[in-house]
Amino acid sequence: MVSGELETRTQLDDYTDRGDSLQHYNVKDFFADTYDKYEKDSEGGMEKLTKSKRTGRIAGFRHQYAPNKKPNHVRLVRQDGHENVPLYVGRWFPRNDRPEDRTIYILLMLAILKPWRKITDITKGFHTFEDAWSDFTDHCSDRMHDFISNVQYFYRCSDQSAARREKEYQTYVAPEQAESEMVIEERSGTGVADDEFASEEDIYKAQQREGMAQEMYAYTAMESAYHAGVFEREFEPVAGAPFAGRCTLEEKVDFQDWHNELVEYASSGAQLVVDDIVRDLGNVVVNPSTSAIVEREHIGTDEASHDDSGRGLRDRLNEEQGRAHDIVVDHLERTLAGHEPGQLLLLLQGAGGTGKTVVINAISETFR
Repeated sequence: MVSGELETRTQLDDYTDRGDSLQHYNVKDFFADTYDKYEKDSEGGMEKLTKSKRTGRIAGFRHQYAPNKKPNHVRLVRQDGHENVPLYVGRWFPRNDRPEDRTIYILLMLAILKPWRKITDITKGFHTFEDAWSDFTDHCSDRMHDFISNVQYFYRCSDQSAARREKEYQTYVAPEQAESEMVIEERSGTGVADDEFASEEDIYKAQQREGMAQEMYAYTAMESAYHAGVFEREFEPVAGAPFAGRCTLEEKVDFQDWHNELVEYASSGAQLVVDDIVRDLGNVVVNPSTSAIVEREHIGTDEASHDDSGRGLRDRLNEEQGRAHDIVVDHLERTLAGHEPGQLLLLLQGAGGTGKTVVINAISETFR
């Protein structure tokens, strides 16, 4: 409702009506780095609101809209380090390698990444769309190039999954096709005899087909891991690695007794000492050179807490958490060394409480 009249507005209206101080913002940065706020007109105007002292979070810079546009509304710029990401509702952005979608792809990318007041400004001064796109990509920042590459990420995953599916399941017959072939056989009189039953192999193949989605997901995940260098396609097992046998019932009892003793030691203060002393640990023979003896020692509270707090977060990560940490750190070290590695996209998956925040905190600590 504006001046007693009902009007319709969209987010693009906010963008086109932005003030001259936000003229250099493109659509993506405008909605990610700024937000709209209603403020009553007070004594001193917007300048007083921006410069007034207040407690709490630092006030953002306020920018007015164009004259006579959205009165009593301002556009606030978010502080550096915010984590707001715009949500693009709808289908994926068009592919960049499909000729029939080339024009719409260029126009969408320019509309999102190139500042404009009127939509026709994105191609103003150029004879063709390709000329406008070439000029933009030649002068845009590395951050823009990363965005342009990342919007094709879904298609790269889809293509890789489709290629894997075609390679592994070339003999797969769709249910619709199989049903139509069966109808043709019945009409031609070449169907299966009544006394012919499915073999165990046929049953096994049918069961395998039901889990096809899970297998395809696993194949795609492993292929992505091979491509990222997480695993090697060919590897040799460690020669001479000893294999541990299964413990006996008596050994299980001994293990439980040792566990109870360790819990008792830890509750009263304990220190793990590794030396060459051989102790009688029951019926299991322990290598003296690698035996670990727990000695009960009364350690001061201040000293124990100091030792624990001195450990880095990296040392507290488990194997999978440490692998994610090392991938990021290795990419950082190669970047600092001037090797210019490709952009790293790392996705930490897992339910709440599985340690994702611990990994992020460890990475941040290593960066510092």
